[in-house]
Amino acid sequence: MNQERIGKFISELRKEKNLTQQELANKLGVTDKAISKWENGRCLMDISLLKPLSEVLEVSIVELINGEKIEKDNVYIKSDEVVENTLNYAEDKIKKNKIKIIISVIVSIVLIVSLGFLIYKSILLNKYNAEKPENYKQIISGLTLDKTIKIYKKTINEKDYLTVDDIKIRNDFSKFKKIEKINKMDSTKYVLYDENNKMKSAIFMGKTDTYIDMLASNSLVIMNNKDRGQFNDADMKYFLLRKDINNDLDFFKYVKENYYLENNLFTSIREMRENYAINTYVSIAFPLVSSTTIISGDYTGFIYNLKTNIKEAHIFRNGKSYVFTFMGEEFTKDSYIQDLLSTLEIK
Repeated sequence: MNQERIGKFISELRKEKNLTQQELANKLGVTDKAISKWENGRCLMDISLLKPLSEVLEVSIVELINGEKIEKDNVYIKSDEVVENTLNYAEDKIKKNKIKIIISVIVSIVLIVSLGFLIYKSILLNKYNAEKPENYKQIISGLTLDKTIKIYKKTINEKDYLTVDDIKIRNDFSKFKKIEKINKMDSTKYVLYDENNKMKSAIFMGKTDTYIDMLASNSLVIMNNKDRGQFNDADMKYFLLRKDINNDLDFFKYVKENYYLENNLFTSIREMRENYAINTYVSIAFPLVSSTTIISGDYTGFIYNLKTNIKEAHIFRNGKSYVFTFMGEEFTKDSYIQDLLSTLEIK
């Protein structure tokens, strides 16, 4: 079927009848725009309109579909051609319609999946959105590894040692009052009071897990909340392995460069959970410090330099972090801490 030829034929017949496009449209119950499209060969009429259109134009349906008048002697031959052409046209239209339907279904599925994905990601963004702390800049500043002090082990007289659990260190605290630990997680405290019974100086000694061990083993309460269940210990250990974080100093460097990472629609679900866990953990676990000093030499660790004239030294040994907190002007000097920790022995 030749759309252009049929359209031209309809136009010629309409003009022979002295009909406008609008008048022909009125007789068929369609719009003049439809008549215009037929005559321009842009589309064909609906099959239900063939008979009424042929009657108005006073031609046979076969002639209408053929796009020209047919002599009576050739009507049967032309009828076969028209039927064949009509069937081919119909088959072609069906194929095109099937393709359109398939494309429409695929597009609809893609849109539905995309919309569902966006909704799901939006829910996750809301769920794994750790509120940015007000002291964000202070935390970052406190993780600045500003300098390194080297501590080398030295031996002292056995009678000069103070023993606390598996810690041996020079006993500079004979005038201090010992405050016993309340539980295994607590520190042993030695406090020096002035004449008014006001604390003048103090040192706390204890043992705890390293930050990365706490991070990977649910040690902090915050990691036991309802959201933590979807980011388990194996996930966190995989995160530490993937980021090549082997100790607390590696973790400090990572946090310094990556805290506070914000999630977005393009962030993977795993990364959303990682960022949420790290941001929440750091906001609670890290103290407010002005800077951090690295300890090297015969010992490995770091010293937190707090703004409140307090220093907290962490020495790594046997997979644990041995923590020494110093309070008081004479005990918070780097030279004193360096000298005292040089006498440290851990069983």
